[in-house]
Amino acid sequence: DPKLCYESQGYVIEREGKARVDDGSPGGLEVNTFLTERQKLRRVVWYWWSTNGLSTNDVGAFRTRMAFSGALDNRSWGAFIRVESTAPDGDIEAAKARVKDFAGRVAADLPGVFARAMIAAPVAPAAQVALEKADAGEALHQRQLLAGAAPVAARRPGRRRLRAQPQH
Repeated sequence: DPKLCYESQGYVIEREGKARVDDGSPGGLEVNTFLTERQKLRRVVWYWWSTNGLSTNDVGAFRTRMAFSGALDNRSWGAFIRVESTAPDGDIEAAKARVKDFAGRVAADLPGVFARAMIAAPVAPAAQVALEKADAGEALHQRQLLAGAAPVAARRPGRRRLRAQPQH
């Protein structure tokens, strides 16, 4: 919980709430918000989590998706996103406007950033040679494993053993 980080640094949490960010989806993205102060410096903070096609203000939903992704895809990834702005002149509304604008840009662009990161790296030359020597079906399956596109426990027809997907 990011509030604990602020409180441990001497900030006082003044107001907690929710806000809607324009992430390009029809209803927008609901995020958590709070206003904090330390030594007369106020901050507007908005935050949420994002993983594998899910952006949410619910840490439980985020953790559940991470667990399922890890179990089903043999990998999981995610991000905690926090956007904040100070209000040195005390203008909280101006700070909220800055946070809302930047949070919207981040929320709209983040799925594309994650999608580009998920593109598999090229197959190493030594692995490519090994793949070329294998039969066509086995080569396809190995490419899927290397690219992370095969299921965790893929089984080829007629075979009894399971293959684990490599760790990334």
